[in-house]
Amino acid sequence: MASGGTILAAGGAVGSGGVAAAPGVGTVVGAMAADAAASIVTSNRAVAHIAAYYGYDIDDPAERIYALGVLNMGLAEDAGKIVAYRELNNVVQALARRQTWKQLSGNQVTRVVSAVYKALGMRLTQRKLAQAVPVVGVVIGAGLNARALSRVVDEAEHLYMERFLRDKYGIPLEAEELPEAGALVQVIEAEIVERGDDEDLDHTGTG
Repeated sequence: MASGGTILAAGGAVGSGGVAAAPGVGTVVGAMAADAAASIVTSNRAVAHIAAYYGYDIDDPAERIYALGVLNMGLAEDAGKIVAYRELNNVVQALARRQTWKQLSGNQVTRVVSAVYKALGMRLTQRKLAQAVPVVGVVIGAGLNARALSRVVDEAEHLYMERFLRDKYGIPLEAEELPEAGALVQVIEAEIVERGDDEDLDHTGTG
């Protein structure tokens, strides 16, 4: 929806629709808002799952605030999605204005699609480019959402594991009360070794 390529590709809109065939601002903003909402909901569920694994219940208001902080850290570097969608929208607008291949070829999205068509031994036309734009939009959106979710999960896993170990071994969080730098590392390594030994026992049937 954000790319508007489906509208352009339908019924030869590239050749006849012109600017009128380009997606409206409401369509673009609505699609991006829905995408952002879905990403946040999915990421929040991932954080809640990891929190529960370490014994923290985000139904508690105080825990919910901490979970939101974790979510914020995981999504802090999500500006790349805006840049990618802007590139895609530039291609759509250029197609709607029936710009020349010279003008279209300056866009990164066009160059990627051209490389794919060249590898397949096919000739890329403006109509084919318009048909490919929705697919590119789906790939970009899905890929960036997956990367963002992976980043959130990594942050949550690290932060909740550190918090769990601090609580378990009584290691304070305040900077002025922190023990020497290697203390937490030693605790984590001991915990990993202990878990590994337990798993070995389970596998041999003697645990």
